[in-house]
Amino acid sequence: MNQVMIMVRGSLVTSIYRRTLELDTNKLEESAAVTLMSTDVEQVMLAFEDIHEVWANITQIGLAIWLLEQEVSWACVAPIVVSLVSIVVSVLLAPYVGRGQRRWNEAIQTRIDVTNNILGQMKEVKLLGLTEKLGPLVQRLRAIEIQVSAKFRKKLMMILAVSQVAPLFSPVATFAMYAIIAALSSRHSLLSAQSFTSLSLISLLSTPIVNLTQSVPVLASGIGCLTRIQEYLSSTTRKERRCWKSSQLQSYPSSLMPILSSEISHQDARPEMKLPTAARPMAIIIRKGQFGWGDKALPTLRKVCCSIPMSCLTLVVGPVGSGKTTFLRALLNELPEIDGEIEVHGCSFAFCDQNPWLINSTVQKNIIGGAPLNMEWYNTVLQACALTIDLATLPLGDQAVVGSKGMTLSRGQKQRIAIARSVYAKADIVVVDDALSGLDLRTEKQVFSQVFGKGGILQQIGATVIMATHATHLLLNADHIIILGNDGQIEDQGNFRELRARGGYVGNMIVQEQADAPTNDPVDSGSVSAASLTLNDYMATRTTELRENKLSDCSIYSYYLRAAGWANSCFFIINVTILAFCFNFPTLWLQWWSDANEKSPNADLGLYLGVYTALAVAGILSLSLACWYLMVRMVSRSSLQLHSIVLKTVMRAPLSFFANTDIGSITNRFSQDMRLIDMSLPMAAINTALLYFVQKFYLKTSRQLRLLDLEVKSPLYSNFIESLHGLVTIRAFNWSSELQKQNTDLLDESQKPVYLLYCVQRWLSLVLDMLVALLAIILVILTVLLKGSTSGGAIGVALINIMTFNQSLTNLIRWYTSLETALGAISRISKFETKTASEERASSMTEVSEKSWLSAGAIEFHDVSASHDGGSSMSLKNISMSVQPGQKIGICGRTGSGKSSFILSLCQMLDLSYGSISVDGVDLSTLPRETVRGGFNSITQEPFFIPATIRMNMDFNESLPDEIIIEALRKVKLWDFIEVKGGLDAKAVAESWSLGQQQLFCLARALLRKSPVLILDEVSSRFVSLFIAFTLSFINHQYLGSPTTVYEFVDPETDNLMQDIIRNEFAGCTIFSIAHRLNTIMDFDKIALLDNGSLIEFDAPAMLLSASPPSAFAQLYHSPLGSS
Repeated sequence: MNQVMIMVRGSLVTSIYRRTLELDTNKLEESAAVTLMSTDVEQVMLAFEDIHEVWANITQIGLAIWLLEQEVSWACVAPIVVSLVSIVVSVLLAPYVGRGQRRWNEAIQTRIDVTNNILGQMKEVKLLGLTEKLGPLVQRLRAIEIQVSAKFRKKLMMILAVSQVAPLFSPVATFAMYAIIAALSSRHSLLSAQSFTSLSLISLLSTPIVNLTQSVPVLASGIGCLTRIQEYLSSTTRKERRCWKSSQLQSYPSSLMPILSSEISHQDARPEMKLPTAARPMAIIIRKGQFGWGDKALPTLRKVCCSIPMSCLTLVVGPVGSGKTTFLRALLNELPEIDGEIEVHGCSFAFCDQNPWLINSTVQKNIIGGAPLNMEWYNTVLQACALTIDLATLPLGDQAVVGSKGMTLSRGQKQRIAIARSVYAKADIVVVDDALSGLDLRTEKQVFSQVFGKGGILQQIGATVIMATHATHLLLNADHIIILGNDGQIEDQGNFRELRARGGYVGNMIVQEQADAPTNDPVDSGSVSAASLTLNDYMATRTTELRENKLSDCSIYSYYLRAAGWANSCFFIINVTILAFCFNFPTLWLQWWSDANEKSPNADLGLYLGVYTALAVAGILSLSLACWYLMVRMVSRSSLQLHSIVLKTVMRAPLSFFANTDIGSITNRFSQDMRLIDMSLPMAAINTALLYFVQKFYLKTSRQLRLLDLEVKSPLYSNFIESLHGLVTIRAFNWSSELQKQNTDLLDESQKPVYLLYCVQRWLSLVLDMLVALLAIILVILTVLLKGSTSGGAIGVALINIMTFNQSLTNLIRWYTSLETALGAISRISKFETKTASEERASSMTEVSEKSWLSAGAIEFHDVSASHDGGSSMSLKNISMSVQPGQKIGICGRTGSGKSSFILSLCQMLDLSYGSISVDGVDLSTLPRETVRGGFNSITQEPFFIPATIRMNMDFNESLPDEIIIEALRKVKLWDFIEVKGGLDAKAVAESWSLGQQQLFCLARALLRKSPVLILDEVSSRFVSLFIAFTLSFINHQYLGSPTTVYEFVDPETDNLMQDIIRNEFAGCTIFSIAHRLNTIMDFDKIALLDNGSLIEFDAPAMLLSASPPSAFAQLYHSPLGSS
């Protein structure tokens, strides 16, 4: 049976994973899939463990009734009636248990969904100052979950109490009925031989009844979980709605490696192909296409008719929200609504998303994916994607682990790795969704020319490239351009010259040729300390943590009891003590009753029968009270308390913790450990309280196996979560089969400790059976040899105890091991709390409101030095600067110069080794970190959303009236789009929004946060350039009277929109911005040039450019490509 259980688990996990890879993206809920794979599958396993008990127990019950009838005649009806009542009540309660389990799992699903979303974006959460706001939100979801589960636990408590009615009341009812019949019919009274024989048969009858009764809710819960899994597996799968034709692409010999020329000029427009447009072979043809996200609104794109030429570069452009991402998703068959005809001439796709998908593995593994390693081609791809220098700066090069979601890398590095993956795959058609937006101009030029441009690596292999972009200066290099309008239709299409001649969108643009425009180097990669960790080191660390995970029983029991409440715990222990007495003393009372009957038949019948009945009633009452206190009061309190501890520990952990820690391991604390605390611990505690003394070889072995079982699930969950995040990329590359194999390998590893644990349990059963058989033989031999030395009643008591000893000891050790497993979760939480570093300051902090410390925005850096790891390697060195209120400060420098560290130190995410930072005269080290971050207005690198309503995502404090929120959305022209989808009560589904819409949403959220200090933290270069361009245009127009034309990324409508927002909302703010392009900060008040963590220049741009001898900034500005 254990083999069947393992096979069922493997089958369910594999089926869930396979179906996940096949589902429509709009039908897929990440939390649902994770909950099914963890909580639901585990509950099904528990149900399968008891499935054979049903028919076996029924057989045993029938045999016991027949034997009992031989001893007590019609009195055998009494235990049957008691048992039937017990079973009927359990069956009636079972449906409520199943429904309760279902609702509970749905509540868990909601909490895990929000938690995973927050864990994946902790840098954004901290920069926005939301840890103290989102923490209570998740804790509130936990409280709702506990409240929902309370109904389930109450029903389960009732079933537990009913299950013990049979063993407690069956002997009472049987002997009472027999005694009454004997007294009325003048039969012989109840004697020792008859009483203990009957008692053993009643035990033989009541034990399977208890097992059967307790199995009913487990089976009901398992069936409920299987129903959820069945519904998930029956969900609508993604259907192939493209028409594939045989490829007309010329095959590219794998042995031929492209030779890249560094002399390719990015400014040279790709010459027109001599072949007329109508005669070109087409890679993709779309006829009467209608594409949407499956909501009630109109399709995002309508009446789409276009042809994409083969082996050419096609650029898709248009205003923000025009449907560029929707168009690309339609080509990948990743939209729920695709009508019309899409004809594809090609064999394979590659996809590079605007938000790069990276797994928690090495750089090399992220690039080659499921393909075999071809070192020569691999090195060529690295050179083309400008990754060679970046990898050289890492101690372990391409063997460095990138962390969950690539947390140890900058956005530009992540995007280049994603581009490298698309190139390495040698696909026929490469779809690129604005993947150059995170690169500085120098790197963009290099990557574009060597990968996408004329003579680039993709052109050399004959690939068709379809790229959505806002970088209008790239239009000169396109073979074909598709322009999407605001009305959801194609506004125009053709090559650049044709479109420019016709006017319209391209004709109205100011397109700059950026060949010699000054730039800075790629963005700072931030702290890459975690990137020095190899995959082998990472796994070795996990193994060491597992070996060190030893339990100190007393401290862990104390830790849990403290969380549950000492008063509740004491009351529970008292009731369990009474319960143990009421379960065991009746056997001794029966001996006294039998001995009394031998002397005076049926004398004091009322006394003995009354006490016997009272013991049974007291047992049921004490059991009910113990269950109530444990499952309703103690579990509710401890579950909330322990979840709060984990949540606060995570929220207060420094940023480096998330770079070094696998997200699957953190998720395990919130899912698997919480499930053990909520369910396994109370069930085990009921069966093992006060029976602590048995823990020898079996417990030591099984404990390690159970801990190993929990730990090896983390990689399985991590792989599953990563696959959910990269579903579109996986399917575009057709990597589903490789990922399924990887999931199977991880599943096999996680199955081993589970199966070994079952083997150890079977060994235990065999050893205990042999032990009990030996004890019974010894007792019988001694009874025969020492005949007359003791009473028959005493021998009966001994035989009864030996008969029940086997089952009792087996159950004891089984439940105690489950208790140990649940306590293992408590142990991990305790160690997680104590070993995880915290951002909380050791010294006392001044409690002030945000308004009282931040008023004007004057900022002072005084001799600031800081490091990421607290060691001697300084990320910032002796930085001093003074910023006046309302000044605009551009931060620039080469890779690793300390730009990100500068922002992190300002936001108190990087501890200072020396010096101080003050704002409006207040030393930031005297303030709580959340007060500092909450006082600043930050626009983060990645758009941040939580799976909640639009209202919640706009106002996390839930304090603003709807009118103000709607007005902010109107200002960024998003309200009409949101209103159609359901308004403020609609769920924010970021996947169905373009990146431009997501960033406009973040800007609208920033409008609601009034602050004199605005921080732009490595926001994608497109948005930074867009934002800064508007700011400078307003400054020039307002104060200098001369407009500046730098809108290389902006359509005219968005241009006017953003200028109005800047003019009205942010004109007087102190602004800090990491500059991706030096030309965008030339009109800033001051420029801070960093080098190797030091501030080498800090002055107005004009002063730096006119300095003699030339300043370092002037040299960087005038360098041909902003070279290092």
